[in-house]
Amino acid sequence: MPVRVYRWFPALLMALPLAVGATDFASRYPAGSLIERSQAEAAKRDAEAELKRLASEETRRDAECQRKFLVNDCLAAVRKESEIKRREAKRVDLEAKNLIRSLDAKEAAVRKLETGKKQAEEDAARASKEAAGALKPAVIVRPPRISAEQAEANRQAAAEREAKFQAKQREAQARQAEAVAKAQAYQAKQAEAAQRAADSAVKKADGEKKRAERAEQRKRNDAERAELMRRAEGAAAARQ
Repeated sequence: MPVRVYRWFPALLMALPLAVGATDFASRYPAGSLIERSQAEAAKRDAEAELKRLASEETRRDAECQRKFLVNDCLAAVRKESEIKRREAKRVDLEAKNLIRSLDAKEAAVRKLETGKKQAEEDAARASKEAAGALKPAVIVRPPRISAEQAEANRQAAAEREAKFQAKQREAQARQAEAVAKAQAYQAKQAEAAQRAADSAVKKADGEKKRAERAEQRKRNDAERAELMRRAEGAAAARQ
């Protein structure tokens, strides 16, 4: 009977320190607490450091288990509790990376929108400049002391030039209006595309956040069940 009590005691000793560590790290970054880029980057660094620390700690504790009487029980307890802590660190790392990707997508969409707006303004300005150059009337030079016949011919030529000028003016105005309309349409399309990209990024981030929260809830449920089983087994061992 005393042997059975001794069998459970090393496993309990191995489990308690790891469980406290997991709670401490999880409390620093609760699910859904990351909002800003600086928070996400800091959480990502901490999660990566935590995973490295856990690997080193597990190696050290494995070596300690090799010196104990019930090696397999000790190793199993270390694996179980280490996995809980790894899930916490991975959950924080995933949430941080998702937020960073979401912010990158939003910033890229804004930059694309600004670039499209600037290009549309440049196109409109260039079209306006070209139209202004086309609207400039030609300089008419009349020689002095001309005959009546020559004057009539000049008037007719001037009338033809004026008609051509008016036609070119209307064409230039039409081209300018078309260029402005195209620039506005392009800007509207760019704004719509940027909005779709931003909405998609937000939707994706929300979905990933919800999945992380569900995973976190499942993890807590598993940890609670494991803790209940551990207590029940400990109580049963104590009764024996």
